[in-house]
Amino acid sequence: RSIVSHFSKLTYDTYVGLISNVKIAGSRRLGDILSSNELNRLVSSLEVEEFDINEVIVRQNATGDYFYIITDGCVDVFVESAPDHSTGARAGNGLGNHIAQLCRGDYFGEKALLADDLRQASCLAAKPGANGKVVCLSLSRTDFIALLGSWQDIEAVAKENAAETIESSALPTERTVFQMNMKMDDLIPLSTLGVGAFGKV
Repeated sequence: RSIVSHFSKLTYDTYVGLISNVKIAGSRRLGDILSSNELNRLVSSLEVEEFDINEVIVRQNATGDYFYIITDGCVDVFVESAPDHSTGARAGNGLGNHIAQLCRGDYFGEKALLADDLRQASCLAAKPGANGKVVCLSLSRTDFIALLGSWQDIEAVAKENAAETIESSALPTERTVFQMNMKMDDLIPLSTLGVGAFGKV
């Protein structure tokens, strides 16, 4: 496992797009909740991590406080089943039963950004990317909260901003009110600007 700290402007923009599509709670994307400035601040705190094939990135039932987005390669997801009491053996291999494979743009561990997360599955670096490793972006809950506050704070601000937008769009602007109250009798002719075939102005 290694951490790469620098990336190009093009890569930076790609990372903004990836993190914008992440759904932390419910069905709302981060890109729909956070401002572009907040998204940029998040991307600036991301670390690029590289994992060797067959390396365990997260392990089920371990406490985790990091969230990952895959940028190259694929990750296999395993869930450890309850012990088979008839034989005393666990189902599946050492990590449990294979339930999914995640690749570029997919993410896992997002609950770690909300609170201490007891991992619900194990994730194993499975298929290498262009450099022979699985590459992920990682973000810790500590950095997330330091930048944006708790998830509850973010949702509260998002709801407040949405309510203000609805309220402001429902109210007529000063120009609209002026136009609505204008009558022909209120107009005073001052001078003729021009005369044409269909009348004068």
